[in-house]
Amino acid sequence: MAARGIDDVNNFWKHIVDHPLTLKRAWENVKEAMAPGALDSLTKEMILWR
Repeated sequence: MAARGIDDVNNFWKHIVDHPLTLKRAWENVKEAMAPGALDSLTKEMILWR
């Protein structure tokens, strides 16, 4: 949490933490979506977590 400068973890991550395969797939999808591209990272984050 310190790396992102946040005080709390999103409920989505809290619920999938007990399911390692789901957590792995979700994290890989987030990393792929947030990779450098045409949109800046803030715009991507707003779209991803809408």
